[in-house]
Amino acid sequence: MKKTVFGLFAISILIFVYFITYFVVLSQKQNEVFHEIVEESKKTNDYELFLKYQPNASYHKLIELDSVVNENYRIKAYQVIQTDNQSLLVIFVQVLNGDYATSIDDDLDQTKLVVSKNSDIVYDSKTYEGQEEVAYSFGIDVMGFYYYQVETTIEALTFELYDYHGDLITTDLLNEPIGSYDPSLLIDNGFETNFTSSELSDLLSLKDETWVFVRNLAITIALELGLYLWLMKKK
Repeated sequence: MKKTVFGLFAISILIFVYFITYFVVLSQKQNEVFHEIVEESKKTNDYELFLKYQPNASYHKLIELDSVVNENYRIKAYQVIQTDNQSLLVIFVQVLNGDYATSIDDDLDQTKLVVSKNSDIVYDSKTYEGQEEVAYSFGIDVMGFYYYQVETTIEALTFELYDYHGDLITTDLLNEPIGSYDPSLLIDNGFETNFTSSELSDLLSLKDETWVFVRNLAITIALELGLYLWLMKKK
């Protein structure tokens, strides 16, 4: 009876160690892949992989901008449609030469996005509820870029981007209406989808970390065996 109890205890510990190892390894790999994608996005000014890696299922498409960005900034804008039919405008800004916030609550940071329709402002990141005190350019020294995500339909909208000092970086007109969530139509219209489960699994390459599982389980078994022998001797 005691051997049975010990056996069940040993198995439960092994299962616990396995799952703890799995979640630790998964978290580490996710962080590694994310940092690699951020570095690639910063280097190429292409955010396809960054959007594909997001956890929420969605489709995205690059928006062709008319504005000419100066040598201090690089800008990319994307349409994003999520499975709940929510449509988003996502704008990435890379600062090549300019000031930026060094803390999340930098009061001097005037970095912002303003979206308007027919001259009426529909979104201002500096006055949007819950974001009034946020320094948007914070993190440039870590990620190399910052981005805005606005829930909206893109239909004859004008967006304006302002820098750390409140000076206008660029303005552009968006006139590409977003349709409803229909995967086949979105694909036909040039939208890209997130990574599939299979693609994500290949990207994370958890199989390469098999040795970690073997090591942790082997150590656990050795400790359990040692405990069992000690209990037997004590008996």
